[in-house]
Amino acid sequence: MLKGVISIFLAEALIIPTGFITAVFLTRRLGPASYGLFALVTRLILWIEWLGSSLFSKATIKYVGEADDWRPPAATAFQLTSVISAGLVIILWVGAPALSRLFEAPSLVTYLRIFAIDIPIYGFARVFCDILVGRGFFKERARVSAGRRIARLFLIIIFVELGFSVNGAIIGMIGASVTEVAICLLYSQPRFHTKISFPFRHFWAFGTPLFLSALCLTIIRMDILFLKALGGSDVETGYYGAAQNITILLSMVSTSMTPPLLSTISNMLKNEKAHEARHISLIVTRASIMILPVAAMIAGASHEIVILIFGPAYSAAGSILSCLVFAALGLHIVNTSITLISSMERQRWALRISFPLVPIATIGHLFMIPQMGGLGAAMVSATVAWVGASVSTFAALSLWGIKLPFKTLVTSVFSAVIFYFAASLWPATGLMLLIKMAALTASVVLCFMFLREITGRETAVVRSMIMDRLTPKQ
Repeated sequence: MLKGVISIFLAEALIIPTGFITAVFLTRRLGPASYGLFALVTRLILWIEWLGSSLFSKATIKYVGEADDWRPPAATAFQLTSVISAGLVIILWVGAPALSRLFEAPSLVTYLRIFAIDIPIYGFARVFCDILVGRGFFKERARVSAGRRIARLFLIIIFVELGFSVNGAIIGMIGASVTEVAICLLYSQPRFHTKISFPFRHFWAFGTPLFLSALCLTIIRMDILFLKALGGSDVETGYYGAAQNITILLSMVSTSMTPPLLSTISNMLKNEKAHEARHISLIVTRASIMILPVAAMIAGASHEIVILIFGPAYSAAGSILSCLVFAALGLHIVNTSITLISSMERQRWALRISFPLVPIATIGHLFMIPQMGGLGAAMVSATVAWVGASVSTFAALSLWGIKLPFKTLVTSVFSAVIFYFAASLWPATGLMLLIKMAALTASVVLCFMFLREITGRETAVVRSMIMDRLTPKQ
């Protein structure tokens, strides 16, 4: 599972270089106006695709992982996705003119209707990826993501260079989804016309609460929209967006960890290995808590980090980053805990945990943003995330019958305070900042080893992974 998490994370991390190159290319080739339209239509389509694909994602992983024959639940997931995707395409096709009028962009109609082709293709790709994860093919799932990222970069450049402008960029995005499906088919051969023998109601019962829970957490992540709607200036919104971009790595850790975790635990429970599943649940919970000193280290050096990445003009984003990094970690813990809860088929607990966070965040933003602007929004996001993290962790541990790793919690909090001040009191710029962050990160690891928070068994696992990579294959 650990190898799978690392593989998926590294594959997802390709979005950083490929996304940067794509953004630089498109901003220069399309110009501000056309690029703005492309960014707008991309956001709309990605949101719609997320709505369509996330409804049954965890249900697919769970039921494929538990089944002796994975094809029946896979066929059910595929056919449900086909129906939902078709409905979303029709809604988008009919509603494109209204959206065009709303955003006062007549050309948006054409862009949306072309991009609608991507909705079912993207949905099928997600189902195939969930099937791979459910079957334990984590490395293959990582290769699929890597293929999509690379294909997206090259196809966008090719079609835009051919003179298709925004339409070319959209076609490149569609081509990336097609590439993803093609790679998936190399590893997974679902029977598209398999007779349905796995009930639809299982997917609805398991998937709907988790989807609504994920929707609530997504609304909480829309803090930048609250900032803009409540009077934030374009400059302040830009600072906030820049700080959010730096926290993407923590979001990618969560995205990479939860699918293999759900698949592995579901498979263990099916094979009556509840003790091993409980042990993994404890390790994952401890690992999430132990990220706290790293988050504190980033918060302590936040001003130096934003200046290094974005330049002195974005120095005001430092204080925002110092809060958002804790918000990102809190949401990671929430997602991990909800995965542990859902593996025990207590998915309604996930909705009960996440739903109250929405009104709390809304009230907090309404009060804090007019008073403190972007910093207020970031403080609310961090507070709400850690309220959710505390409640969800307690619920997950109680459900699994695991005691709170109190020693790990105290050690992590104590270390976080030390490394926050170490990062803030050690001035560094440029290359020295990179050296500083590497040294502090190594110090965090050594600190946990010295305090025996990293066990000999865990060290042996990491060592065996390294040796497995270094040892030549016979």
